[in-house]
Amino acid sequence: MKNLMIILLAIFFMGFLSCEEDLEEYVQEPEPQEMRANVQYSGFINHYFSDYDLYVLIWEEENRVSPLINYDLHPSAESLKKCVEINFGHEKLPPGDYAAYAWWDLENDGLWHDYDPESEIVSFTIDGFNEASFELNLKDKVNSPEGWIELTIICNRDDYGPIYLTLRNSSDFSKEIKLEFDFGSWYKYDYLIEDLEGARYDIKYFMDLNYNGLQDSNEPSDRLIEEIYSATPKRFEIVFD
Repeated sequence: MKNLMIILLAIFFMGFLSCEEDLEEYVQEPEPQEMRANVQYSGFINHYFSDYDLYVLIWEEENRVSPLINYDLHPSAESLKKCVEINFGHEKLPPGDYAAYAWWDLENDGLWHDYDPESEIVSFTIDGFNEASFELNLKDKVNSPEGWIELTIICNRDDYGPIYLTLRNSSDFSKEIKLEFDFGSWYKYDYLIEDLEGARYDIKYFMDLNYNGLQDSNEPSDRLIEEIYSATPKRFEIVFD
């Protein structure tokens, strides 16, 4: 019996030592990891009527030609100012150095415009063992909290005169504008109207053919109802046939 106990103890210690050697030999290998981004916006643009796409792009640090990830979501300005946390679903990237960038698509058309708030490009590293995180801060590129209108005015008439516009919003703010043009051989002109409160506008306009400052019955006219947002342009055409 004593010999049997000695044999069993010997087998136990041999197995224990073998397991210890296996543990010492095991080394954890780096693996693709998930990412988390915190995106914040501290500007003055406010869009109360809809949410707009926020795009976050991620590239390899040494190759910024085409993004590995182009992620979009629909935050409101209010939620962005509280800081939006983005978890990129099941997207994982292998260990390496990466770059990230964000822009807020205020036109909601999938195209970048020079007034869209954007972040700087930031770098981050995936070590293969831990979830990677990085911060993106959106910045305004306009210097006014008011909106503006970009007009394209087209005249297909032989006779023309000054163009009068009246812009009135829901809070009874109004702006009277007289646009003087010499169309001559030109028929198209761009005009910028700045410093408008963000609101829904009723825009009435007419062409003053006889230059008397009044809208006569024979003078072409029309009206538009347009939403003007803070710090972003609204573009439309006025055509006189």
